[in-house]
Amino acid sequence: MELKIDFIKDNNIVIAKVEGILDAHYAPQFEKKLSDYVKQINNNLIIDLSGVSHIASAGFGALMPIKNIQDSKGKKIVLSGLNDNVKKIFNLLGFSNVIKEYKNIEEAKSSL
Repeated sequence: MELKIDFIKDNNIVIAKVEGILDAHYAPQFEKKLSDYVKQINNNLIIDLSGVSHIASAGFGALMPIKNIQDSKGKKIVLSGLNDNVKKIFNLLGFSNVIKEYKNIEEAKSSL
């Protein structure tokens, strides 16, 4: 399954809806597409992973450069829609200490 990322602008927030598998094969593509987009905006960012069935550590690792870009602009990055498998890996790798995650887009929006 190919990785798909759609960007939706909602007032001062951008939602990146991600679909597919985010493993070592797709992590570089994920990082590049998100980084290129985030460099052009000055908005808070929600990365919606509700369409991601599996994620590897490389997928979460690809989030760090995007977080650094957002931090340098004084903007936030949060995640939403992590399924049980994705959330387990997220917590296991310690990313819950670095990036906040929310049950759905609405909860994520209210945090920004």
